[in-house]
Amino acid sequence: MLGRPLVLATFGFTACATLAVGIDWSPVRPLNINAATDGAVGDYYPHLAGDGQGHWVCVWCAAIPGAPNRDFDIFVARSADDGETWSEPVRLDPFATGPPEIEDDFHPHVYTDRAGVWIATWYSHDNHGGTIGDDTDILFSRSTDKGVTWTPSLPLNSDAASDQTLYDYASDAEPDLACDGTGHWVAIWSKRLTMSGDSDLYIAHSTDNGATWSELALFDPNMATDTGNDWGPRVATDGAGHWVIVWSADRALGGTLGTDTDVLFSLSTDGFVWTPPAALNTDAATDTVDDNTPRIVTDGTGRWVVVWYRGIYNVVDYDIMMSYSDDAGATWSPPAYVNTNALTDTERDQRPTLATDGQGEWVVVWYSRNSLGFPIGTDDNVHFARSRDGAMSWSPPAILNSSAFDPQDINYDWNPEIVAAGHGRWITVWYSQFNLGGTIGNDWDLLFATACTPPLAGDHECDGDVDLADFAAFQMCFDNAAPFATPCGRFDADDSGVVDLGDFIAMCAAATGPSPGP
Repeated sequence: MLGRPLVLATFGFTACATLAVGIDWSPVRPLNINAATDGAVGDYYPHLAGDGQGHWVCVWCAAIPGAPNRDFDIFVARSADDGETWSEPVRLDPFATGPPEIEDDFHPHVYTDRAGVWIATWYSHDNHGGTIGDDTDILFSRSTDKGVTWTPSLPLNSDAASDQTLYDYASDAEPDLACDGTGHWVAIWSKRLTMSGDSDLYIAHSTDNGATWSELALFDPNMATDTGNDWGPRVATDGAGHWVIVWSADRALGGTLGTDTDVLFSLSTDGFVWTPPAALNTDAATDTVDDNTPRIVTDGTGRWVVVWYRGIYNVVDYDIMMSYSDDAGATWSPPAYVNTNALTDTERDQRPTLATDGQGEWVVVWYSRNSLGFPIGTDDNVHFARSRDGAMSWSPPAILNSSAFDPQDINYDWNPEIVAAGHGRWITVWYSQFNLGGTIGNDWDLLFATACTPPLAGDHECDGDVDLADFAAFQMCFDNAAPFATPCGRFDADDSGVVDLGDFIAMCAAATGPSPGP
């Protein structure tokens, strides 16, 4: 850290129009590093987890061409440098290649206790060599070497061998996991038992870090008799005795809600006993719109945030909503827009995910056809918004994927996932058919971008120190009136849209070091 503030000798570099507010995303790169050579293999639905020590694991499903039909398998890649570089993709499940497995595996997720245990889950049609049915069941696999090797998959839902024989249509899907850091994991997923029946939520527990799982149980006893659908559950814990599950449902909760889709929630102090479901969106009793795919994250220090998308099915305009809680989910703020252009735009903003650095900074990503005034066509691109005040207010939506500005990019970018990598770093991954200017194939591949929002004002290098290199870079970005261009967003300490004198003052303060003693 410098001992005294520096003075810039010269200014005068004029910047271009900004593409973002206060945050710079790297150029888009393929995460599956075989993207240029994997031919007709399609890569979809990536999901990430990190241990806070620079190690990351990404899982996804890939469509492997074959006769007579293609087969979806789960693939994995690893990073040991906070997502800057990635290993060669490999099949995650040893069972997928021996014995031969030709049934589809879909929508994987990966989780870690940040202490050496990694668990991947997905749902599959495979009958596991005839040991379970060929309906969809929840499979899981574990790794204790940062994703290098994985155990052969096993069914997580304890009725996998029998549910297909008991019901005319047994379908387990959409699993999500969370752990409290003591070896206790909770798994929640949706299940439909009959072709004409509704979908309900089921839960299971592990007390040995995911090695074995309890018998499944219906999450809410009322789900056995109601006729509404419950789906898309997500679970989170702060590791201090608070657990929250959120999901989408179209049931009226005893007539207290309408028949549109709302976001429901339930709370627990031990992960085993849960409160009756209640509406999270406080306007659930009076609204007539559908609230879908909630995602929940806590900063571990008392704030919980849920995001979802809202609209009317098959009507063009969807928007991104959020609500927060400061009492472990007991009460929730009224729904508010994340995309601040919600009242004027007419495009679909959907499938949001969010992350926090645990220090008041939150970022939400989603995909949308809204061009935000740029000449980038009408395809879906990845959007984001940033909050620096604990999710109380949000920056205007901005384009995240730099490929959107390539005139040749007329392809869709879908289902982004964002994670906070620590040290002010962020990673977003999604899947796209854009060939990155001919450098990769035209099949679906995984694309990603990284960003840094340094805790110290002006730490352009994100190395935890405001030094001479940062001041030199600041000179290239300073303009007291004109909007900045990337990569100058890290200097916009007050999110004003310009790198100005106020940002310089904040940078100098960050470079002074601790106050001298008496």
